[in-house]
Amino acid sequence: MKSPMKFRLLLACMLFLGLIGPAAITYPAAPEGGKEAALQSLSHALKPFRVDRVEDLAISAPCQIYRVELTNLAAGDLVSAAHPGYACGWECLVLKGPKAGGLCFLWADRVTGKVTNCLAVADEVAGKWQAAISVAEQVPVVKQRDYAIRFVDVGLPQFRAVWLHGRSEDIFIPLYDDRGGRLKALQTYTEKELIRVWQPMAQQHLKEPIPLD
Repeated sequence: MKSPMKFRLLLACMLFLGLIGPAAITYPAAPEGGKEAALQSLSHALKPFRVDRVEDLAISAPCQIYRVELTNLAAGDLVSAAHPGYACGWECLVLKGPKAGGLCFLWADRVTGKVTNCLAVADEVAGKWQAAISVAEQVPVVKQRDYAIRFVDVGLPQFRAVWLHGRSEDIFIPLYDDRGGRLKALQTYTEKELIRVWQPMAQQHLKEPIPLD
């Protein structure tokens, strides 16, 4: 048997056994007790979602929130300055049918990894996160290489994006347009492209806060 045939048989066996698979977006392991805590939190916050039962809602896979300080961004640092934020915070989309109508925030202990607190809120920004995740799933290179999905937040609405973290590259999908029209929401950008727009915005905000509207 020729070597290429052996390789194809080996590859087929590995695919069948699940030892390897197609490239995809990967979600980091959720905090221990996260799903239970999220459901419990939702059970006490049904009214804003206009449902009578928690069973009428669903929770997406959680994404870890990565924080970047505004001063770091103003200095031109993004990926190198990103760290798990909000006391090891995670964010889930709260789904009512196919649409996201809110967010569920999870806080986990950095040492044990167990959930320490949870808060569910109805928030329109959930729809923006959902749209950005949908864009991320359609990025062509995702079909070729694995990317870990993260949320990056610099503390202001203008500086929020879905972050696809790969071995050799990072892709960002911002939630909002910038006021100068240089950055479009729900479009893909490299780290360098994003810094080119966000850095002067961060520098300006440190001097004079940017209006949120």
